[in-house]
Amino acid sequence: MKRRNFLLLAAAASLGAIAGPRLAPAFAAGSGLFLYDRRFSTGHTALPGARIVATGADVSPVWFTEIRPYLMASSAPVTGLTLGDTLFCLSRLAADLSWRIADCHVATTGTRVPIDHVTASAPYRWTLVPRTSLNMKVS
Repeated sequence: MKRRNFLLLAAAASLGAIAGPRLAPAFAAGSGLFLYDRRFSTGHTALPGARIVATGADVSPVWFTEIRPYLMASSAPVTGLTLGDTLFCLSRLAADLSWRIADCHVATTGTRVPIDHVTASAPYRWTLVPRTSLNMKVS
């Protein structure tokens, strides 16, 4: 096993305990969509009330079947736990529908980062909101 893959799997194994409690408040009202990378399968266990969608390295299949229709019909947030490359693609696709990443943190440390400083292989927890959302700071 390559060192990089080992480190990613080790990080994924610990993300459930780290990210789950931090993401749970976004779904307190019982609405919203949660997108997670299948490699972080434990990251969604503490999210009651969320519509949960799994993706892999390629976000485009779930973009067309799940995420895009959701964004067009709802103004509730989309929150996720994915690698930076997936987040980057999603942010570009969502921008066409006037949605923006409002909150982005390195999942393992909680450090807030601007979307343009996301690295491809690091895991991030993030929130996607409509551009017109007044209750969240858009970065």
